Amino acid sequence: MVACPVNVPSAPEAPGTTIDGQRRRTTMTPPMETIYAGVDTHTDTHTLALLDWRGRPLATRTFPTDAAGYEALAGMLPDPSRVVVGVEGTNSYGAALARRLAAAG
Repeated sequence: MVACPVNVPSAPEAPGTTIDGQRRRTTMTPPMETIYAGVDTHTDTHTLALLDWRGRPLATRTFPTDAAGYEALAGMLPDPSRVVVGVEGTNSYGAALARRLAAAG
């Protein structure tokens, strides 16, 4: 992926922002390629949706609510440094899955 910086002329100037009388431009670059994961929890199934950092869908899959299903769901997630996970119902239907994902980091 190629990052395309965006000029932000309204950003406050930091000390030392001139070089030879030229004004430096402040840029905003896109975040690292974070993957966002959301889990919709129910009694018998949990549905995982994966989105890229721009909100584009990457995958959707439904898993059973048993140990094998939790392992399969966790296996679809990228490494913990790249993923942000939201689990619905962490005090009810999603409690066991939330514990499994927390243990994985």
